[in-house]
Amino acid sequence: MPVQVLAIGKKKVGDVVTFAVPAGSASITIVEQIVSAPASAVFTDLGTVPNSAIPLEVTDSSGTTVYDQFNQAADPTQGLLYYASSAAGTGTITFPNTTAGLVRIAQSLPQGSWSFVVSDYLVPSFVSSDTVGGASIVGFDGTIPGPATVSQTLQAGVAVSIADLRAGAANCRPGSLVLDCGLSGALCCGADRTAYIAAHELGHFLGLYHTTDPDGTAFDSLSSTPTCACRSCARDARTCADASPRPASPHAMSAAECEAGASCGGGDNLMFWQLADASVGNLLDEQARVLRANPAVY
Repeated sequence: MPVQVLAIGKKKVGDVVTFAVPAGSASITIVEQIVSAPASAVFTDLGTVPNSAIPLEVTDSSGTTVYDQFNQAADPTQGLLYYASSAAGTGTITFPNTTAGLVRIAQSLPQGSWSFVVSDYLVPSFVSSDTVGGASIVGFDGTIPGPATVSQTLQAGVAVSIADLRAGAANCRPGSLVLDCGLSGALCCGADRTAYIAAHELGHFLGLYHTTDPDGTAFDSLSSTPTCACRSCARDARTCADASPRPASPHAMSAAECEAGASCGGGDNLMFWQLADASVGNLLDEQARVLRANPAVY
């Protein structure tokens, strides 16, 4: 299926942009990039946060509001469109990327004239750091999803550390995976780890969020992916970010905790935030459908 790219030129915040969606379209991706605006803003309650360019509203050809920056569903799986990336300067949003959106597009993506209101977006939920919960950061994605098929953007790629690429090469079993060798085992192959990290970051670039974010209070927009809430899955709920009082150093959920019981899952999913012995790279049907909706696949 061919990809149609519409270049709409420079617009101001508040401008309404209309575009035609042909019959039989599989998905829609909107990419905005800041031309002249601060890369971040400082708030008394949030501190310094990145300024991501993202529509204020997206409306389909029937007049239905698909996305509203200030009126999002409490359960992200039930909203038609989801955005929670923290990229400064460039924002990308693809429909469908939620359970409700996938149901909607299964009935056919509404053809005709769609519109969106140009805006930027201040996202407070992510903070860059050298470590998260004592773990090293070995991969990073510019924005979720990445601005696939669009060149000269500020967030157009992913970064993966190759520090472990040759680790364990002498003892590496042909065809072994993280599942076979385990990160703590002597036979664990660094090339497998690096490939796993690259696959995870490419999952972000193609539109997938973490099934559970590190603090166990935020989850992806797909109802089929297991979640791992800190309050019910951590060894000590008093250490959770949403505990009262909030701890000075909130607990980071581990893959082991998120495989410990029927109500705590996702540690084995490719899009879990942490690479650990429990990581086997599982992907579910809804995740695959979001990946296939990305224009980079076509």
